[in-house]
Parts: sequence; structure tokens; C-alpha cells
Amino acid sequence: MDWTVRVLDSADREIRRLPTAGLKEEALDCLEHLAVNPFPEGHLKLRSYPNRYRIRFGDERYRIVYTVSRRDRIVTVFRVRPRSTAYRGMRNP
Repeated sequence: MDWTVRVLDSADREIRRLPTAGLKEEALDCLEHLAVNPFPEGHLKLRSYPNRYRIRFGDERYRIVYTVSRRDRIVTVFRVRPRSTAYRGMRNP
């Protein structure tokens, strides 16, 4: 694993609040894959935000939103939410 994955406390809470154990496992599996490749097939750069990306999971109903520091090789996960609320209230850093 070449990349370090940091999960913010807020995202960790969101993972714990996922409605089923299967979704939690799928989210954790996605995080493990980000440690190997932060730009997996199906990732998308968010247009209005510099250096923010998302991947889908849970039959594409949920999103993991994260940033990537190429210099430090760190992936920072800050949202794990249903699609309907994943992008609400995001601000540019």
C-alpha cells in the first residue's frame, strides 16, 4: 500500500451510521482500494472543487468524497453519505 488513507472523524461517524453491515463492509473495502489506487475506475473529479474526488458504492446510491495529496501520498476521506446529501454544504478550502 503506497498511499495513506486518513478518514476524518466526521466520515468515520458516517460509516458507523450506514444502515446495514453490508454497506459498512463495502465502504471499508473501498477505503482499502483507495490505499492502493486513489484514482480507481469509476472515480470522478468534482468540477467546482479543486482536488476533490468521489467514488460510488452501495449500488451507486452512496458516495465517498475525498481529497488527494500527491506530494505526501495521502488520501483524506471527509464524506461517506447517500448521494442525496453527499455534496450539500461543501465549501472550497
